[in-house]
Amino acid sequence: MQNLQVQNWLQHMANLESLLDATDTGIMIIDMERRVRFINERAKQLLGYETGDVYGNRCSLVAQTSDCENNCPLTRTLKTGTEVRDVEMVYTSKDNLRFQAQTSIVTLRDESGTIIAGAELFRDITEIKQLEEQIYGRYTFANIIGKSHKMQDIYRLIEEVAPTDASVLIQGESGTGKELIAAAIHEYSPRKEKEFVKVNSSAFPEGLLESELFGHSKGAFTGAYQDKAGKFELADEGTLFLDEIGEMSPLLQVKLLRVLQDGEFQRVGENKSRTVNVRIITATNKELKKAIAGKEFREDLYYRLNVVPMYVPPLRDRRVDIPLLVNHFITKFNRETKDKYIEKISPQALDILMKYNFPGNVRELENIVEYAYIRCNGSVIESAHLPTELLEDDAPSNDIDMIDRIVRSDKPIDMMVRVIIERILCEENWKYQKAAQRLGMSRTTLWRKMKDLNINPPPGL
Repeated sequence: MQNLQVQNWLQHMANLESLLDATDTGIMIIDMERRVRFINERAKQLLGYETGDVYGNRCSLVAQTSDCENNCPLTRTLKTGTEVRDVEMVYTSKDNLRFQAQTSIVTLRDESGTIIAGAELFRDITEIKQLEEQIYGRYTFANIIGKSHKMQDIYRLIEEVAPTDASVLIQGESGTGKELIAAAIHEYSPRKEKEFVKVNSSAFPEGLLESELFGHSKGAFTGAYQDKAGKFELADEGTLFLDEIGEMSPLLQVKLLRVLQDGEFQRVGENKSRTVNVRIITATNKELKKAIAGKEFREDLYYRLNVVPMYVPPLRDRRVDIPLLVNHFITKFNRETKDKYIEKISPQALDILMKYNFPGNVRELENIVEYAYIRCNGSVIESAHLPTELLEDDAPSNDIDMIDRIVRSDKPIDMMVRVIIERILCEENWKYQKAAQRLGMSRTTLWRKMKDLNINPPPGL
């Protein structure tokens, strides 16, 4: 019965066909059985099909999109009646060519209001996105999100260091995405076909961490019922990522140094040496130079690990990336959640997030967005959906708070100059020549003022 109704609707629409063919928007009519009943000329051009190849086929075979497998918007609209407006999806044509499109899904109903089909309208925005990249730089790189100058610099450094075997030390606060950067370096390296093995150095006591890294022989200790390969062996020819390297004990630091120098190690309980070819990437949220001064970390190991230093800025120092990250997480949860779709976050809710300091960085932002997503029953995340502690925060905005601290300091002029210099240095990723030009002073004058005001670069720079 519904198919007959769809057919009748299409007959009534026959006079509009030439108009629909003239539009720059691809249009497909899809019935309740997910079969294509109409496709206009633009849709056929984008997807690489002739009309006869399409009619009666399932839509997932005709228009393969990035959302077909998980939380398909068309399926959701036909089931719930909730229409979708201007979501971005990636389509794959018959010739296996990909293009990015802005898509809307609307319902077609009979006289009683019953849904009988859906209309999928999609517009190719690939060139627009490419132009945005040329103007603003990349927004994403290997699952890392950010368009700020600091993130663009990280993207470039990943591309430069990935083809090499150089050791990389990634420093930054917890939750900034150090593991994602390590994974990106591996993914863009010649070792990408081999294993990317992760170890959190702070998650094991010293004895167990040694076994975890180097393996053990049967009977080496209580509970060692059989031989076990360690992470170094598992990562042979690949990449080993050692997170929280600053928590590693002095004894293990010595053994790690030997692997870096000679490529050799011994399993716990064995006397013979084993050889591996592993690239080492490490990460820490500690200031290792202070740990070296306090005799907690070996200086020779530090220089072995710190061949290429990378510093990941905290989220509060790249607030321009917050809207991008919020949209990314909303899209992620849309794909993971059935029968629920959220279009966006309201300007008021986003403003609250923009003013928040995020001590937990990107990881905390993801948790906040997930909390709001769960609480939201509509299509827009509002302020009321955010965690209570964000709504009850009566503290003044960061700018007002900063002005208050400047005014109350012993030397307000010096404090103001320091804040300005630090802000410009951060925005220019601590490139002194560029910062000096923006400040209208020579690089020598900038260095002198930094020394006078005790301004030091972050670790790793």
